[in-house]
Amino acid sequence: MSLVGSLEDLGLVDILQIVSLSRKSGMLMLRSESGDGRIVLRDGLVQGAAIKGEPDDLRSLLLAKGWVDAHGFDRARSLAGDASLALDEALARECALAPERLASLRREHVERSVIRMFGWRSGEFSFEVRDDLSAEDRELFLPSGLNTQYLAMEATRLGDEGVQLGGAEAASDDALEPVFSGEESIAAEDPPFAPPPLPAAAVDALALGTALRVESEEEPADVPPAEEPGPEPAEVVIAGPTAGPTPVAVSVLSDSIPRPAAAEGYLVAIDSDLSSLEWLKASLNGLCTRVHIFQNRDAAFDRIRQYLTRGIVPTVVLAEVSADRSAQRAPSFERRLRAIAPAMPILALRPEHRGESVPDGADGVVFRPNSPTADPKRWHLYRALATRLRSELEPWLRGDHKVTARRRALGALARLKGVSDRLRDPSTQGEVLTLVLDFAAEQFARVAMFMVRDDLAIGMAQRGLRPTGGPDDAGMRAIELAPDAMPELFEEVLAQRVARRGAIRGPRDRALAVRLGAATPREVYAAPIESGGRVVALVYADNLPDEKPLPDPTAFEIVLHEAGLVLDRAVLERALAERG
Repeated sequence: MSLVGSLEDLGLVDILQIVSLSRKSGMLMLRSESGDGRIVLRDGLVQGAAIKGEPDDLRSLLLAKGWVDAHGFDRARSLAGDASLALDEALARECALAPERLASLRREHVERSVIRMFGWRSGEFSFEVRDDLSAEDRELFLPSGLNTQYLAMEATRLGDEGVQLGGAEAASDDALEPVFSGEESIAAEDPPFAPPPLPAAAVDALALGTALRVESEEEPADVPPAEEPGPEPAEVVIAGPTAGPTPVAVSVLSDSIPRPAAAEGYLVAIDSDLSSLEWLKASLNGLCTRVHIFQNRDAAFDRIRQYLTRGIVPTVVLAEVSADRSAQRAPSFERRLRAIAPAMPILALRPEHRGESVPDGADGVVFRPNSPTADPKRWHLYRALATRLRSELEPWLRGDHKVTARRRALGALARLKGVSDRLRDPSTQGEVLTLVLDFAAEQFARVAMFMVRDDLAIGMAQRGLRPTGGPDDAGMRAIELAPDAMPELFEEVLAQRVARRGAIRGPRDRALAVRLGAATPREVYAAPIESGGRVVALVYADNLPDEKPLPDPTAFEIVLHEAGLVLDRAVLERALAERG
């Protein structure tokens, strides 16, 4: 398996989750404006990490700590070589360093390096499957790896503590300055005792990485307790550098309209349009326990993760982006949210003139004015739309609609687990590619599979091609793509060994589309199945004839990785049987 891409499209949390699920070993390289780093993984666990410019071997790490001098370390290394000792034992003899101190130092170094890299939100990454490591890497290797989900939770915890301690100076260069004033840390705003987690909250917090544990917090000594503890007042806070809630000076709703009591819920709204943000602030005032409004998605993502670690599942309202360059990041952001909280409600916010179809990845749709004026004196024109927005959000905040979202999320997980179990079943080894094809047909409208052999792509089987004028299985087996007829998309997948999605581009792509049906799809997907260090099959997919947006392929790609492992195991078993 290999992964190559952009950190804007796939964050480090997502990358580590994919590698962890597939239990792969190798080197993950990151390059960003904040620095270059590498993470060593063994069977999906983090066993080493380093950042360029910082200590990356045991000698430099011990010298930086002041625990040994250069001559002492060199004497210990020489002793280890001459007497065939482990380096840790030689350091204990020459420098009086206990093995427990060295183990603690290694773990601290790995945790600190990975947690720093979690803050890199832009740049490039590549993951290379490999088992060989340099001697320097092995010196800082942990004997047992760290769970990637634990590291994600630890990063969130340390981020919370940094905010509580006023550690603005500790923020990384990647942190983007919020737009409005008013956003405080979750720890500073929440009441002294966190609410008990709902069952949904427990599952979503577990998706971040560890068993959820909500603990009571002590109230700061310099803040006197309230005379009459009660529910937290409803308020709207807007992300920005100045602490303290932003007062809502003007409301879209008329004062003469009676308002119901605030719902017991938390809302996070994200919209890059400034006038829309102001309208949202005024429209959502008093709707629920707390409303957070962000212009920047990364800041909103951090706030959502803070809520989840406390057992609170917020409702997310995410503005649809226009069809420009930024639109490519929208599905990626939704995937990041689904990765940490599969059943968290995500509602698309769109201008009122655009239809009510629910986009892929969202649970519902809510509406805002087409172009809200910046003049609050004219906001009474949007009163009906504000009332509709509040009424449509209330069921989500109460939790009435979470069952539907959870059923869909758990259903997808159940299907993934089911096909994974069947792939691991020894009795189904001869059905691996059929299982992959059937699972793909659950995700895409049309699927075709090609065997790769001797530089040829030979059709094997299909699902869904016949209704759109394509071949049946017998017709698929008659398709043979020589190197000079190989579609451009297939060439890219074969060369880079990674899945690709995009529009039909070249003449050979169009020739394949003609052979597979009567219409040319707007967007197609292709992915490799690897075994024995090479691509043995290609999967093609599209969504003709309806042309719905292609779904998130993460679950399918996990199945592809598992299928490759099963094929590898079958080859090894045959080789052992022949030698026996």
